[in-house]
Amino acid sequence: MRTKGIAGRNAAWFLPIAVALVVQCAGAVALSIPEDQVDKKKVYCGACCNFEKAGEVNVKEVIKATPEYIEIKKKKIKRGTGKFWILMSHASDRTVRAISQVGKETDYDLITAKGYLGGLNPPIKADDITGLVIEKMVGVKKSGPKKPGQGPGDKPQEPAEPPKAPSDKETSGEQKAE
Repeated sequence: MRTKGIAGRNAAWFLPIAVALVVQCAGAVALSIPEDQVDKKKVYCGACCNFEKAGEVNVKEVIKATPEYIEIKKKKIKRGTGKFWILMSHASDRTVRAISQVGKETDYDLITAKGYLGGLNPPIKADDITGLVIEKMVGVKKSGPKKPGQGPGDKPQEPAEPPKAPSDKETSGEQKAE
């Protein structure tokens, strides 16, 4: 009886595994932005190389949907004032958190500025996920110190009892002596 040796025995179990890996990876093609075309200011979430599902966001639309931007427009806060810049900073922070949340909770492993990927040579197909980011943003809280009783692990605070109306005796000046 002839033995196959180490190489023959390893090939017997390696071949089915290699075939399974090739079949699994055949459906998912990793994409990359050409190195000379990478603009890090337009990449919001994910790596520029080896991504499979890309999404694009219109950041201006997302910022316009924030409560902070709505307050600026509603109260007609003038550009250049401290209040304006504070609210815009909060709106920007909220937008960044929402984009990051979408990146973590979905299959989109690269999120960029709208139009960026389509303008590359060769262009890369991406889904417009602006609406999805706005939906996620509704649940993203404003940055700042946490109030007691408002966190996920905190018990809800019971509402305070409303003050009792004074009785007729208290309003007429008569009080019970003890």
